[in-house]
Amino acid sequence: MTRPLINTPEERERLRAIIESWVGTPFHAFAALKGVGVDCVHLGAEIFREAGHIEGYVFPAYAIDAGQHAERSVLLDWLDACPKFERIEQGGEVGDVFCFQFGRCVHHLGVCVGGTRFIHALARRRVRYGQLDDPTYGRRLVATYRPVVEL
Repeated sequence: MTRPLINTPEERERLRAIIESWVGTPFHAFAALKGVGVDCVHLGAEIFREAGHIEGYVFPAYAIDAGQHAERSVLLDWLDACPKFERIEQGGEVGDVFCFQFGRCVHHLGVCVGGTRFIHALARRRVRYGQLDDPTYGRRLVATYRPVVEL
């Protein structure tokens, strides 16, 4: 049995502040240093590590362009296997993880700051805001996960 990680307005604002503190960090493949460099997968993991939700994490090996050629999403496999996240039908709460398919499989994620707004790390850019009502992202949203705490 689980409950959502975020239950109070104070928890919501604390997590939102952590999420938004990553905006402007340059993209750097396989990196995880705020203000220095991060990719989308490590961005999500570092947000939840900083929030105290996960301690360490080990991802399976992945290529930055895996979405273009992989048959299976290691991102979805990892989230499905992690007891700290549950797949949900519809997101929009602070901290929800949005998973996008660009190419053959899901290989991009963003972390919700509320409603349809999220942050994500794009190759050759910096961590920035995105919107699900932008068709570039809305039509590619495949799965949403909510951070949860086991009871």
